[in-house]
Amino acid sequence: MDWQIYSCRLHARHCSSTLPPAKIQPMATDTDKLLSEIRALPEEEKLRLLDVILTDLDTPNPEIDQIWANEARKRWDAYKSGRLETISYESLMKRYRDR
Repeated sequence: MDWQIYSCRLHARHCSSTLPPAKIQPMATDTDKLLSEIRALPEEEKLRLLDVILTDLDTPNPEIDQIWANEARKRWDAYKSGRLETISYESLMKRYRDR
């Protein structure tokens, strides 16, 4: 339950009033307003916003960076030595278009 609604209900229980109880509706939060605005954005703007958010959340982690660097090196070596099966870009795109 929204803490503001709970606070209002709690306050209403402990206050004596001759007025009929008001219907309490949840207040739209800043997040709700923001979500509504985001949903109204064009796709390109949503992607731009997503990129900014992910960039802000992406904190460097040297250990993970090293793991990925090692993995990339292994994959590159496997590709160069012919141990990695590859497919063409056209084949890949056709596979996903045909779904």
